[in-house]
Amino acid sequence: MVTIKSEGGTGKILIIGQTLDKLTGGGITISNLLSGIHSENIAVITSPKQAPKTNDEFCRRVYQLGTEELKVKFPLSLLYPAYKSGPVKVIEQNSNRLSIENSKRVTARAIFITLAHFFGIYHFLYKLELSGKLRTWIQEFNPDFIYTQLSTRELINFTEVITNEYKKPLIIHIMDDWLLTINKVGIFRHMWDRIIDKEFRNLLKLTNSRLCISDAMSEEYSKRFGGSWLSFHNPVMNERWIPFQKNTYTKGLVFKILYSGRIGNANINSILAFCELINELKRNGMSIVFSIYSPEYNLEKFRKYDDSPAILLNKPLKHDEMPELYSKFDLLFLPIDFDKLSIKFTRFSMPTKMSEYMISGVPILIHAPEEIAIVKFAAKYNIAIISSKNGIGSLREILLDLINNDEARQKVALNAVSVASDKFDGIKVRKNFQSLFMK
Repeated sequence: MVTIKSEGGTGKILIIGQTLDKLTGGGITISNLLSGIHSENIAVITSPKQAPKTNDEFCRRVYQLGTEELKVKFPLSLLYPAYKSGPVKVIEQNSNRLSIENSKRVTARAIFITLAHFFGIYHFLYKLELSGKLRTWIQEFNPDFIYTQLSTRELINFTEVITNEYKKPLIIHIMDDWLLTINKVGIFRHMWDRIIDKEFRNLLKLTNSRLCISDAMSEEYSKRFGGSWLSFHNPVMNERWIPFQKNTYTKGLVFKILYSGRIGNANINSILAFCELINELKRNGMSIVFSIYSPEYNLEKFRKYDDSPAILLNKPLKHDEMPELYSKFDLLFLPIDFDKLSIKFTRFSMPTKMSEYMISGVPILIHAPEEIAIVKFAAKYNIAIISSKNGIGSLREILLDLINNDEARQKVALNAVSVASDKFDGIKVRKNFQSLFMK
C-alpha cells in the first residue's frame, strides 16, 4: 500500500464509528472539518447499519464492520442481519450486505431490544472485537491519530481497545448528551449508567483532545468530567452559500417553509404538529406550503400527508444542491420535541444544520424548549424567531405574526448571516480543527 505524505503538516487520521452518510451528508460533516487533507490520509471504520456511501474526494479507505468484529449474542443473533467484514469501495452501495431485512424481522428485533433494555441485558448482547482482518487493515494504513464521535457503549470499549493497541493520540468529539439517554427505562438502568460512566471516564484518560459540538456542552462536560473541552460546530463553506444567499424578504403569493434534515425521536412530534398546523392554515384559505427534505420522508407517520397540497415530502438532495434549495423558501423550520428525554438528549447540542440555516440568509423559526442550548444561542444573538412553548396555539400565533412581518424576518436573517460568518466560517474553523492533527 502506497503511503501519501500528509498535506499541511497534518497526520493520517483513522475515524472510528461513523456511518459515511453522517460524514459527507448535511450534518456535522467531518468532510467539512477535514477539507483540504488528502483523501489517502483519511480512513474510516464504519458501522454496518448503513451501506457506505461517500466520494473519493474525501476518503478512499473504508472498512465495514461485520460478523468478524460485531458479535451479537443469542437470541438477538437470530434477528440481526449478517454483514461481511472488510474494506469496501466507496463508490459501492449495499455491496457487502448479505441479507435484505424484512419488516417482520425489523419489528421483532425492535420489540426484543425494548425488552432487553427493560430487563437490563441489552449491553450484554453486542460487542465489537478487533479482528485479524481489521488489524491488518489498520497496520497498512498506519494512522497518526484516532478520531471518534462516540455514541454507544460498544464504541467506547472498541475505541479503548484500538487506542491501547496502536498507541496513537485519541481525539473524541461529542455531538449529543447520549450518555444520559443511552440507557432506556429498565430495572437495571442506574446500574448501567454507573458502568458506562466509569468506562467513558477510563477512555477519557487516554484522550489527547476532548471536543464538543457547542460551547454549552463544553462547559457542561468540563464540569461533569473535568479537563478542557473545545467546541467545534459544523463549519460552512461561505463560497458555496454566498451566491445563493437570500436578499429579498417580501412575502410572495405562496409562503414557503422548509425543513431539511433527519427526522428522529428528538424532533418527530414537533414536525408532525407543525404539519397539522400548516394543513389547518391551508384549509382556512391561506396560501402556504411546508416542504420536508429528509432521508425519513417515507416514514409511516407521514403517509397521511401524501395527498396534502400543503405538505410536500421529498428525498434529501445532495449537499452541494442545498444552498440553491434553501434560497427558494421564505422560512426555515428547526424543531426539537418537548418531552423530557428529547430535552435531556439535546440540551447542550447545536443541530448541525444550524450553521447552514444561518448562512443561507433565509429566516429561521425555532420551535424548541427554552432550556436547550440552541434556543439560548438564538436568543443571545437574535438570529431566529423562537417558539418555546409546547402548544399549537402559541406556535400558530408566532407563525402568523412572522408571515405578516417582512421586517422581523429580514432582521433575524441578516443577524444570522453575520453571526455565521463570524463563528462558523469554514476557513477559520477548519484551521483550528486541523491543528489538532498536526504531526
